Amino acid sequence: MQERLVKFSASIILNVGGLNKNFASEHLAKQLILSSTSSALNYGEAQGQNQEGILFIK
Repeated sequence: MQERLVKFSASIILNVGGLNKNFASEHLAKQLILSSTSSALNYGEAQGQNQEGILFIK
C-alpha cells in the first residue's frame, strides 16, 4: 500500500506540470500535491506506530 501511495503522489506531481499557468490552476495544483503526498506520509507514519504497538487516536 505504501508503494502505491508513493507512486500515486509521484504521478500527481508529474501531471500537474501540464496544467495551464493561471492563479486557479496553480492553487489547485498545490492542493493536489499537498493532499496526495500527505496521504502517503500519514499512511507510513501510522504503519510505523502500529508496528511499535503505539496508536494515538486524535
